[in-house]
Amino acid sequence: MNRTPHSKETKLKISQKLKLAHLRPNNKFRETPLDIQFVTQLYWDERMSIHEIAEVFGVKESVVRARMRKYNIPCRPTGTGTKRSLSGILNPSWKGGRYKHSQGYILVYDPGHPRASRNYVLEHIKVWEKYNGLLPEGFLIHHLNGIKDDNRPENLCALSNSKHTQLERGEPYKKRIRELETKLEEIWV
Repeated sequence: MNRTPHSKETKLKISQKLKLAHLRPNNKFRETPLDIQFVTQLYWDERMSIHEIAEVFGVKESVVRARMRKYNIPCRPTGTGTKRSLSGILNPSWKGGRYKHSQGYILVYDPGHPRASRNYVLEHIKVWEKYNGLLPEGFLIHHLNGIKDDNRPENLCALSNSKHTQLERGEPYKKRIRELETKLEEIWV
């Protein structure tokens, strides 16, 4: 399970509780008084799920739920659950805020960007704007070599929407690729 680690103090308490559980007859959680304060800490402060608390004590989730009801420990609101519900960089599953779109473009996390959609913006737009300033409205970024994830500044140019459509339709696009490939071959040879 991908989670942020618990504090040393909590780990120590959990290990102590587990040692005590092994000393109990039949290792049953319900036969000894429940440390309600500790369960409350695990649930509210450490944001552990009921499932995880049940694993700590070696009991079923229903036992933990029953004890929480008995001692009036309120449940968290739906959707605020464990640490896994955190978004963005706070989420333990965070992978750096960069991923490849199904159409081949790279998206990067930038919630404040004017062209961001669901907090992500196309990387080629950010690269072009870094070197050339804000992209004018009605313009698109074109990859000169046709490779959608090649976002080097020298491979990007801003074109009006109509110009980009013309370029994508015809031979000039393919001709430009051949020119660039020839230049690359000259550089490498």
